[in-house]
Amino acid sequence: MATSTTTIRTTTKPFASCAPTKPERRLRPVTDGADFLGYIVRPQYRLVRRRVVGNLREKLAAFEQAQVSAQHVRLPLAAREALRATLASYLGHFQHAETERLIQQLFNRYPWLSWLFRRTPGGQLRSNWQPMSVTSLRSQVDWFRQSFAADLRPDAAAPLITAVQLGSRVALFGGDAKRTQQSLPWAWRWRSTRHEQRQGLGEGVSWPLSHLKGLGRGLRKAGLPYLFVAEEGYLPGGMKRRVLRYLFLGSDHDPLLQVRA
Repeated sequence: MATSTTTIRTTTKPFASCAPTKPERRLRPVTDGADFLGYIVRPQYRLVRRRVVGNLREKLAAFEQAQVSAQHVRLPLAAREALRATLASYLGHFQHAETERLIQQLFNRYPWLSWLFRRTPGGQLRSNWQPMSVTSLRSQVDWFRQSFAADLRPDAAAPLITAVQLGSRVALFGGDAKRTQQSLPWAWRWRSTRHEQRQGLGEGVSWPLSHLKGLGRGLRKAGLPYLFVAEEGYLPGGMKRRVLRYLFLGSDHDPLLQVRA
């Protein structure tokens, strides 16, 4: 029995050195706040931790580097939805702290946020790349023409040309078609060119979607600002949903999308 007791004591003795030690404590002023769940909690208010804000800035900068330049913005579906989810998550975290000035700074630093999204009075995020309520193809096209012309080129002599997807084709209507024909007459000589007539939009022209790359290249070379509106599923009433997919601001625009320090 004595032998067994000695063995147990000898075996367990080395583990005594592994016992947890009391962590070092440091007294700090109350005004420094308490670091808790991603916030700095102070007696009268809460702030968001700098590391949390830094993480959001990194994500916005990555999107900007991949999709935004001084003259154009791309909005592929996957990248757009990832951005929306990221921003909604962070703003949801921000709403529990004093962050109004911080959010305004972010929208100033990344000015393309101010027209991709809008915030409701309650602080919720709403997408601004598609109309909220439309009743026809005409109302969709008119919404894109008016919204982005007013937001991005308010002093421009001519509005942005709106190229819209119609099934397997891309179309221009009314003044958009006329302005494009003046600068790109060769596009009207493509064999696949087809005249279009839609209620409320007047006469137009369309080409297969495979011609979109060549059409866009011509518009950019001519310095003509344009946007491409793509189909993306259906609205609740059965109408085709159309969303902004690409935007070119032209070569003479006010550099709204320039990166700001």
